[in-house]
Amino acid sequence: MLVSQRIFYPWFACAILFCAASASGQSETPKAEASPKPEDEIRKLADSLTKAFNSHDADAMASHWLEDGVHASTTTGTKLVGRPALTAAYRKLFTADPESEIALGVTSVRQLTPDILSVDCTSALRHSDGSVTRSQLNAILVRRDGEWRIAQVQESDVLDPSAVPNPLHELDWLIGRWGDESPEALVVNEFKWTHNGRFLKREFQLIRDDEVVRGGTQFYGWDPTQQTIRCWLFLDDGGFGEGTCTSDGDDKWVVKLAVTLADGRSGSLKQIVQRNDEDSFTVQTIDREIDGEAQPNGEPVTLERLPEDGPALIETSGVGAGDE
Repeated sequence: MLVSQRIFYPWFACAILFCAASASGQSETPKAEASPKPEDEIRKLADSLTKAFNSHDADAMASHWLEDGVHASTTTGTKLVGRPALTAAYRKLFTADPESEIALGVTSVRQLTPDILSVDCTSALRHSDGSVTRSQLNAILVRRDGEWRIAQVQESDVLDPSAVPNPLHELDWLIGRWGDESPEALVVNEFKWTHNGRFLKREFQLIRDDEVVRGGTQFYGWDPTQQTIRCWLFLDDGGFGEGTCTSDGDDKWVVKLAVTLADGRSGSLKQIVQRNDEDSFTVQTIDREIDGEAQPNGEPVTLERLPEDGPALIETSGVGAGDE
């Protein structure tokens, strides 16, 4: 959505009223009072807003706000104050985005007083071009002269996960099958993206005499809180581990893992992955320990990219895999 359109947030009114319509737990109005239930009024208002938005009626949308209602964007720092400004914003959006539709969700509803609600919502605006803008909203609803009106809204953008850059794609070069064959055994590794491209999956097997004697699965994913690539290891024999994968420059990667073996012992290790060229890389396991006791470093192993008709992973039943 264009920045100028993003200022207007035309869907927030609907989101807020839908949220309020879901509020429950209010005590029934005593029969002695003639005023209707707040929930019924809010549902009626939500229906009215939905109809106004779907028909792109800017005047009807703005009429559900207080005269001095305020909408503020915490993302852009812009603010709309009063019905005239809101009406103009709705008109501009509906003209620029004639096929826009909304989807709404409620995260919390709090009744501050009998006549004031605080509502947290999420909203998704699908634009005419098929793109979607998502946001989080906090709104104050006020009952004025017997009817609910929107007094104030604060809104912030929520990034679409698919639009967020994923540093994990620095490992794109691993996609495919890799192998190391010796007279004793064959090692096959296969890397591929999960369906949404947010995780890298590695499956590996040690094959001897056409039988899998050891294998497992490993996932790599980007951790935005720690700003690093994390990995999770699951072995066919029941062992598992987790750790990190960091670049050491010059096409070198360092994988640090803390592991729990199938027999309950714990350990740790470090793998040095060195990309040699487009079709080969070398892996060496170092700094190994089990229950605090140092283990010998592994020998460097070079894996080469396998041709389409080359060795592949063997289908297993999941029973006995990993047993030697």
